[in-house]
Amino acid sequence: MSGYLWLGLRRVQLAVRAWFGGIRWLSGWSLFIGGLASLGFSWLLRHDAWWSGVLVNAGTTLVLFAPLLLIGRHIEWRLDEVQTAQRQIGERQDETSSRIETLAEEVAQAQNELRLARQELSDQVAARLASIRASDGEAFAKVGDEPSHEATFNGLVRAAALGLTARDGCRVPIENTNIYLRFETPTASDSFQDGPDPAEELHFRLESTGGVILTYLAWPQSLSAAEFLVNLGQTLQAVGHYPGDERFAGG
Repeated sequence: MSGYLWLGLRRVQLAVRAWFGGIRWLSGWSLFIGGLASLGFSWLLRHDAWWSGVLVNAGTTLVLFAPLLLIGRHIEWRLDEVQTAQRQIGERQDETSSRIETLAEEVAQAQNELRLARQELSDQVAARLASIRASDGEAFAKVGDEPSHEATFNGLVRAAALGLTARDGCRVPIENTNIYLRFETPTASDSFQDGPDPAEELHFRLESTGGVILTYLAWPQSLSAAEFLVNLGQTLQAVGHYPGDERFAGG
């Protein structure tokens, strides 16, 4: 409300000053024209020395005074313009300073919010990565501690996703033999399947040192780990590379 009142008073002040300024300009030109008129009448009344002298003196005074009045008014007008410009500059500087302060506060607040958001995001990412590492550790440990079709399937898929195994699966040596057992990485069985199917068989193959395939094995979901190892032992016997019963003792 006070802002509107100040603006109204300011407009009234400017209007009054403009009105008085117009009067000053009009009065200055009126005096100048009046002086010229007095000089003209003094020439017409040149036969009357007294009146002619009075008019000459009055006209000369007005003609000389009017320009001074006009010059003074012009100087005042220019000073008013300079003061108005300086006042406007000051108001703009104050407004700019206020905006700069506001922007500085907003920038500081935005930077603080960004820092908090970045810290929160970093904490969430770190917590998520730690959770994934813990889950992977549990999955890989389960393959050795509680071997099963499901645990082996999950371990192979996750190891392939992390790039821990070759694209065609991982290969481990069979002790007391010169052959290897390759765990093939589970893949989608057809183009309509989104990913490896846990219900599918796990495929293995026995290879020589040079990578020559000796035979293939399959681990259906219905077989336990013990049953699969029995099949593996029988297959090793069939290819003539059985490592001995002690290799299978204790699980």
